Amino acid sequence: MDSTPTPARDGLLGWRFAVKARSLLPSNERRTRQRRSRNMTRNTSGLWWATMGLLLVSAALNVVQARRIQPSARLRASSAHLGQRAEPIVATDVTGKPTWIRFDQGRPTVLYYFSPSCHWCERNWDNVREIASQANARYRVVAISSDPTLARFVDDHRFSFEVYGGVSDEARFALGLTGTPHTVVVSAQGIISHDWSGAYTGSLERTVEDLLHVSLPGLMPDPPAR
Repeated sequence: MDSTPTPARDGLLGWRFAVKARSLLPSNERRTRQRRSRNMTRNTSGLWWATMGLLLVSAALNVVQARRIQPSARLRASSAHLGQRAEPIVATDVTGKPTWIRFDQGRPTVLYYFSPSCHWCERNWDNVREIASQANARYRVVAISSDPTLARFVDDHRFSFEVYGGVSDEARFALGLTGTPHTVVVSAQGIISHDWSGAYTGSLERTVEDLLHVSLPGLMPDPPAR
């Protein structure tokens, strides 16, 4: 029988030797290797979960940060006209007659931009009425709208302050008025000093009260569902 070594025979002998050698390893060493293998698997799994957890936390923080940035961006956009002069604008009174609204008449003006169909404007009217009732010649309240036909609306609400309609987009953009309700305060010298978006509730309600030295009744309740 030929006993000359060949690559195939050497490979087979090497494999048998390795198997026999592993079988001869002390049982403690085998258990140690098994534990190491399990630990590596466990550590790899733990690292994967930790990485996923960090990714989820990062995504959540990004969402929170975005929500914080958005109100700040809106505030900067709505306050861009602060410190600028409020130029006179043309509107129409309740009879439809064109009228100039001027802001340098010797006392501040609280200019309230609204829409007859605006839900939050409707709920905010008691606050606006209270501001007007407590003015005592310290300032004037002027409500304006883009709607040119306000006669019936004004009659139904029985306002005791100036109300004008038909304000052009150009005029309201010049004053920084965007959505409704929106309020700007113009100084006696005709300079826009304050800018408030929305109905007077929460921190805005307190801001209005502190500036104008008034006590507001708060928003009107929502009408009952039909």
